[in-house]
Amino acid sequence: MDSLTPPAQSPHPCSETDAWDPGPDPSRLNEILAADQCALWEIQPGMDAPRVSASFFQLLGFSSPDPSRSFWDHVHPLDRQPLKTALTTALEAPDSPVNISFRALPRSGKPCTLTLTGGPAPRRPRHLQGIIRTADGAVQTQDDHVLINALPGMLYRNRMVDGKWEVEYVNDGVTPLLGFDRDYFMAHKDELYGRIIGTEDRTRVWDTIIKAYNDDKPFELVYRIRTADNSFKWVWEKGRSICSPDGALTAMEGFVMDITPFKHRELLLQSSLESVNQDRFRFGKIIGKSPKIQKVYQLITAAGASSANTIIYGESGTGKELVARAIHQASDRKNGPMIVVNCGAIPRDLMESEFFGHKRGAFTGAQADKEGFLAAAHQGTLFLDEVGEISLELQVKLLRALDGYGYTPVGSRRTKQADIRIIAATNRNLEERVAQRKMRQDFFYRIHIVPIHIPPLRERLQDIPLLTDHFLEKYSPPDHPVHLPQEIAMALQSYHWPGNVRELENIIQRYVVLGEMDSLVLRDSPLPRPPSPHLAPVAGQGLKQTMEQVEKQVILTSLEQNQWRRNHTAAALGITPRTLYRKMQHHRIG
Repeated sequence: MDSLTPPAQSPHPCSETDAWDPGPDPSRLNEILAADQCALWEIQPGMDAPRVSASFFQLLGFSSPDPSRSFWDHVHPLDRQPLKTALTTALEAPDSPVNISFRALPRSGKPCTLTLTGGPAPRRPRHLQGIIRTADGAVQTQDDHVLINALPGMLYRNRMVDGKWEVEYVNDGVTPLLGFDRDYFMAHKDELYGRIIGTEDRTRVWDTIIKAYNDDKPFELVYRIRTADNSFKWVWEKGRSICSPDGALTAMEGFVMDITPFKHRELLLQSSLESVNQDRFRFGKIIGKSPKIQKVYQLITAAGASSANTIIYGESGTGKELVARAIHQASDRKNGPMIVVNCGAIPRDLMESEFFGHKRGAFTGAQADKEGFLAAAHQGTLFLDEVGEISLELQVKLLRALDGYGYTPVGSRRTKQADIRIIAATNRNLEERVAQRKMRQDFFYRIHIVPIHIPPLRERLQDIPLLTDHFLEKYSPPDHPVHLPQEIAMALQSYHWPGNVRELENIIQRYVVLGEMDSLVLRDSPLPRPPSPHLAPVAGQGLKQTMEQVEKQVILTSLEQNQWRRNHTAAALGITPRTLYRKMQHHRIG
């Protein structure tokens, strides 16, 4: 076997364990070896591992050797040291025959047993060589291979190398799950693996795995991943850690499945259940039934189901912070903090310190260490109200933190990471501010992923009765509920509401306390006179029938004027709700 002599120089530091060409016609010989389910091996003193023929990799299901992986990468972690010891012993007694069994890791991920046999090489002192064969039949049957790749998800095996995880195997499920071809993924696994799990989930995932390892239990996770086209998916993962005999964490294997449709349904149902109350027109603390506010509810649900940064547009007083809180509560960050920042109220020279924190002595007045908004919002939501007021300089640093490069507190040299989700709000046109160079375009695009526009109150007047009832109940004494007269309720729907919902709340609170309505509302709202019912009797009808007709018309008119709210209608008519209900049944109304 003189033809097995390796080349004088090696292009790769692991070339001692790379495949080599065994003979003058290596391709033909490798075909014969592969067909016979075997491979050639050789080792000599000073080698870290035996060299093997290319058929060794074909034996394990690989189309060709991977130059970045050594022979030991294909040996089961628990068998590596025993095999090294056995080969070292054989080299010290080169005249003895070699017969060693060990477990290998084929492409399928299912360990198989191989047998390494041989002896001293002719005319080459202290050289050992021989044949590697499968000890338990074919490494992977075709049926098993089809079954594994037909699973609705990705099988994987990772190994621990120098304190870092490296992907050792994935099945063909990597393509539908992540969007990468399997061969491309394995060739670029180091650069791709780091971007799959976002920074917002990475710490939680790792903490769960470490806890499962410490407890010697399998782990189970639900988190988000980023795919090849930069979209996000929800996945369910179940796996287990593999340890060496001394208890060191050496590998991890498991299964990952796309559950995005199920997660979205779960979040939608959760949001719907939380928003349902007795009148069915609430979402958290947001009240309304108009088509425009219902559209906002849908966007809140969609934003809560994703991890994307969100921007809320709306006039002052429309309830932008309520929408932000509803998104936070509908997201998987609801158990984390929500930090509210009024960007317009922070002096520009203090913005960096307020956002990133500072160390003691960093500037005059910094008498103690202080954490910033980013640290306070860790694993939660940072709500930036009036985001258009942030300075250009701070936008650059915030952008770096959001892109995963971290941030540095004022006076510190230590970089910290920000695991936050941004929800911003403004009553300005941010595109105009970009055109005026008052906002960076890259910062605008980073926060303007899910835009939500809250309609002003004048565009959803049909929500005023619901809002009015809510504020009356909120501010009325428990033992003395306050009701609005019919003419004032009508005036509220004719007013233009420049201050939106906040103005309506203030006006209702003032009415409850003082018993009078704001003069501006009454002055700007012409009060239409309710139509008088037609009292003339119809020919052929007696007094009783005419009175019945008039009563029905009066009830209908009052119901329409009070938006069919029975309690208000009964109060306006001076009867009890029970009497009103009985009369409606009698006249077959509603």
